[in-house]
Formats: sequence, structure tokens, C-alpha cells
Amino acid sequence: MECAVGRVGGVAMTGISMTYWPSVKQAQGRRFTTTRERFTDRCRIPLIMADKLDLPGWSATTFTGDRRSLANVVECAAIGLDLDGDGTDLNVARESLADFCGFIYSSYRHTPEKQRGRAILWTSR
Repeated sequence: MECAVGRVGGVAMTGISMTYWPSVKQAQGRRFTTTRERFTDRCRIPLIMADKLDLPGWSATTFTGDRRSLANVVECAAIGLDLDGDGTDLNVARESLADFCGFIYSSYRHTPEKQRGRAILWTSR
């Protein structure tokens, strides 16, 4: 899933707003602005923690008051797809989603035998 440099779906790639949580246990986050390229590069380096719940969280969505809830959604910069279940192959998923702009990363419980991950597909508007 490669994207044309500087463009998504014919739209110039400008800053996007996202939400960050120091811990996935917290509903109150902090909004930040980045670019798709910068965020994708950041996701290339995995954070290793003993407990999944100690990891920070992020969303390509912004929320009223930066408080995570469906009722507070303001806008989404991407669509996230869970890639898991029997027979999941992240390489096959990559090939299947090759026409979209985004990236795939392995999730906390991913193993070579039981692959699990997420696909992040950037929206153009």
C-alpha cells in the first residue's frame, strides 16, 4: 500500500488532526496535528511493553473535548480495519488493499503462526 508522495486520492496531503492517550485505559486524550507520512513513519517502530494495557493509544479521529466516545466524534482522518481470525495473512491483506493509501501494522498479540494486525486507510476528505 504505497501512496503517491504528497497526495492521497488526488488531494494534497496536509496536516491531519488525531488523538493520543498516554494509556489505553484513559478516555481523556490530547489532540495533535501531524502528517500522514510522519505518522506512518512513527508506526514503523513498535513499542514493546509487557502488558498491552500499558501501551499508549491513538486514533485518527478527533473528539469534542478530546474525550473518547462515539457521541463526541468530530472527524476521522482514516478508517481502521482489524485483521485477525483463523487464516489471517498480513501479506495477503497487503496485496488485497494495494489500491488504497495507508499502511498495515502487526498488533500486540501477533505471532508468525497466528497473524493479527490492523490496516489504516487514509481518507481523502
